Amino acid sequence: MIRISGVIDLGRWPVKWGLVLVIVGFFGFSHKAYPEDVTSKEAREVFLAVGPKPLTPFQLIDHRGGSFGPEQFGGYWSLLFFGYTFCPDICPTVMGDLEGVFVEFEERRALDESLRAIFISVDPKRDDPERVGAYVDYFHPAFVGLTGDPKEIQALATQVGAVYFIRPGQEEEDYLVSHTASVFLIDPKGRFVGIFPAPHEPRKLAERFIQIRKQHEGETP
Repeated sequence: MIRISGVIDLGRWPVKWGLVLVIVGFFGFSHKAYPEDVTSKEAREVFLAVGPKPLTPFQLIDHRGGSFGPEQFGGYWSLLFFGYTFCPDICPTVMGDLEGVFVEFEERRALDESLRAIFISVDPKRDDPERVGAYVDYFHPAFVGLTGDPKEIQALATQVGAVYFIRPGQEEEDYLVSHTASVFLIDPKGRFVGIFPAPHEPRKLAERFIQIRKQHEGETP
């Protein structure tokens, strides 16, 4: 049985930024590593959406230079993480956690091509496809990296509730980006399903994902 810490009313999601900040912000909205007061209990929980929500159009670039829009989610379960390659702490931590999820499935001999981890840069000014590609390859060869126009990145981020911003008063080329540490789940029909809040425990995240996937396998087309 999935432990549900909350549900998200996707019908009103875009305008409920207070809800976004409570749900997403509390669980790791920072440029620093996970807050010390977040317990392992929260890491075992997941926010499920009230009915999966189809994604509206956006157009990004993957780390191989190809186009990536909502249709590219088709046929895959996707774990999304919004970060940037210059991130000093939270990004390598979460990316390592996602690598741990894949290792967990590999050890269970349950990893197949239907599961992907997708890193979406929130710093396209510095993160071109080549740099993003080198970054994701460091963690796992099956990971996908995305970058692109800032408005297109925001178009996807808004739909799942990913919040990020560049803090004012920093140097023009040497700056930090504050962003959520949550991982967002998209199903093989290209629909937003839920949020795994930080901190992440790879084994627990893998188990929750398996449970969610089993529930969705019973859906009618």
